[in-house]
Amino acid sequence: MNIHNVALCVQIAGVSILFLLFVFLSLYDKRLYLRYWMVGWFLYAAALLTLLLSFVHQLYWPVALYQLFELGSLAMLTVAAWNYSRNFCLRKTHLLLVIPIAAWAVVSSWTLKEFNSVYVIHLLLMALAFGYNAYLFFSSRWFRFNVGARILAYVCSIFALLDLHYFFVFGYVFHRNLSSIDYLQFSSFYDLLLQYVLAIGMVVTAMHETQHRLEATNARLHEAQDRLRYLAQTDPLTGVYNRHAFREVCELDFKRTRTSKLPDALGLLDIDNLKKINDLAGHSRGDEVLRVVARTISSMVRGEDCLVRWGGDEFLVLMRETELSQAEKRLELLKEHLSHQSISSRAGKIFFGICYGVAELSSIEELATAIEEADRHLYRQKQFSRKSLMVV
Repeated sequence: MNIHNVALCVQIAGVSILFLLFVFLSLYDKRLYLRYWMVGWFLYAAALLTLLLSFVHQLYWPVALYQLFELGSLAMLTVAAWNYSRNFCLRKTHLLLVIPIAAWAVVSSWTLKEFNSVYVIHLLLMALAFGYNAYLFFSSRWFRFNVGARILAYVCSIFALLDLHYFFVFGYVFHRNLSSIDYLQFSSFYDLLLQYVLAIGMVVTAMHETQHRLEATNARLHEAQDRLRYLAQTDPLTGVYNRHAFREVCELDFKRTRTSKLPDALGLLDIDNLKKINDLAGHSRGDEVLRVVARTISSMVRGEDCLVRWGGDEFLVLMRETELSQAEKRLELLKEHLSHQSISSRAGKIFFGICYGVAELSSIEELATAIEEADRHLYRQKQFSRKSLMVV
């Protein structure tokens, strides 16, 4: 057996290993382009096997099978590139393309009747196919971000140039009536090397896309977790913190580094006559009052303060590092501002107001006590200065 046949056997073994590798990958990854590559490596191994059969037994008829299998492998490489770059999926009707490929393989082998002349045209077709694959990967949206896509683009370009070089060399050899076997005796070795680089590009491409998908899935998962956390901590009607989130907010507040030694102030606010508003104008108008109050309080407290819907018609404001007297001034200003607020209803304009109570909060352990004290102050204010519901 000459050196060319030995090299061809080595190449067949190498390509068979690549086929088995992609069989393994396709079992665990259902992406279509991996399956197309798997079929492509199988067809290429079959093409090399028929070529070896032709050389060893000095037969010419396997050349048609060689062309059919190798052109089929290039077609699968192209389909995989389409699937990767443009989400193309092979359909049953596309399998009809096997007919013109088979017809070309049989007719060209039958009419030319010499391996050199057949191989020259075959090389031109291979150069065009690899060039088109290189174009698909270069123009892919993933080319800049995926190392594997860049490897595939460059290796396909090298294969296109190599086959084009063979086309010109064998055209010259054929016209000089020389044998191409001597020129090809070492080509299988560096062809196999390039094929392994091509396979590496394929694997890296698949791994990079897997990583991209995992990152996208993780991002969606984190987004969903943030959304669930937001829903768990937020009052759906007013958009402020709910009662369940308040203790966690307080714990974080007392763990943070403080800029002064002042304690926090806790303000408890209650909307006057919300039940009367619901009875007179309907619950939708009552909900609107709650939203107006929440927006107004949010606009008047500082960014570091925390507003909570405590329940029903009550809101709680945590004013960080604020003296009790200063907190009372802020809440009195808020009360005055809300006294001029109104909403429209079928019964006319509805004016509403609030009452409030404040307490000092020095530690998280005093939270329950501070809320009770603020509630007592709120109750006293309600007794002595309750604002009546007014409808104009």
